[in-house]
Amino acid sequence: SMEHAKVLVTEGNEKAHLFVSVAVVMNVITTALTLGIVALDKDSDIKTRRTMGEFYGMFSERTKLRNVQFMSMVSFSTCQLAAKTISASLLSAISINLFALVMGGQVLLFVLYKAAQGDICFWIQFKGTVPSLVFGILVRAFTYVISSSAGNPKFCNPLDLGGLAWSVTVVLSQLECFCVVLYCVMQPPEDLEIKADLILKVYLGIFIFWLLSVITFIGSIKPKYRRTFLDRSTGKKFLRANFINAASDEVRGEIFSYNFAYWSDPEFNVKVETWLREKWGEWLIVKPQWMQTN
Repeated sequence: SMEHAKVLVTEGNEKAHLFVSVAVVMNVITTALTLGIVALDKDSDIKTRRTMGEFYGMFSERTKLRNVQFMSMVSFSTCQLAAKTISASLLSAISINLFALVMGGQVLLFVLYKAAQGDICFWIQFKGTVPSLVFGILVRAFTYVISSSAGNPKFCNPLDLGGLAWSVTVVLSQLECFCVVLYCVMQPPEDLEIKADLILKVYLGIFIFWLLSVITFIGSIKPKYRRTFLDRSTGKKFLRANFINAASDEVRGEIFSYNFAYWSDPEFNVKVETWLREKWGEWLIVKPQWMQTN
C-alpha cells in the first residue's frame, strides 16, 4: 500500500493516479477487514474468554449490536491504515532518511518500553535466553507496526501492547499523520504532484470518520471492557495475577504456555512448584484434559 501511495503522491499520470488510488483503497479495506475478523474470532473464542476474560469478551452476544461493533471496528481500523499510509508515503517523498528515522524511532522506543517493563520476551517457548530475546524483539517490533498502522483492538491485551500503550500508539499515529500533512502544506516536496491542500482535506475527512468510528465502537462494547484501553498491566504481572487468582487448575496451567521468562524467577517459581506438588498425585489419577493440550 505504501509503495502505491507514494506513486499516487509523486507521479503525474492521471491514469496511474486512478489505478493506484483504487489499489490503495482496496488494500486498506481488505487488510482492515482481515484483521477485524481475526480480532472478532479471538474475542469470541471460549478458551480465550475463560483464561483472559479481563481483556476478551467485549463483543455482544446480540447479533445486531455485534454487527455494529464489528463494522465500527473495521471502519476505524480502515481509517487508521489510510492515515498511516498517507503519513508514510509523504514522509518517504520528503526524505527517505526522515521516513526511516521516524518509523524506526517509533519501533525502537516501543521495544525499549517493553524491555523496561520486563516484557521483551514473547510468549513462544525457546531454549536459551538469547533466542528468546532475539525473537521477542522481532515480534514486538512487528506487533507495534501492525498495531500503529491498523489500530486493531486484538493487541490491547498486556501480552501484546497493553491497553494504555495501544491507545497512545493509535492516537500518536493520527497525530503523526496530521503533522506530516501540515508540513507538506507549508513546504510541499518538489516531486509532490497532488496538491497538499487536497491531501489535508482528505486526511481531515479520514480523521472525522475515524473519530466517529472509535466513539461508536467504544460506546457499543460491554461497559466493563472500556477500561481495557487504559490498562497499564504488564504481561508478566498479568500472567502471575492470573495464576494466583485462577478459579481452576486449567486456567492456572496456562502459565506453562508462555515463555519461561514470565514465571521462572525464584520467588514466583516457589508458588508454581508448591501448586504442582499439591496437585500432581491427583492429576496422575484423573488425567485432566487440559494437561494433554498444554
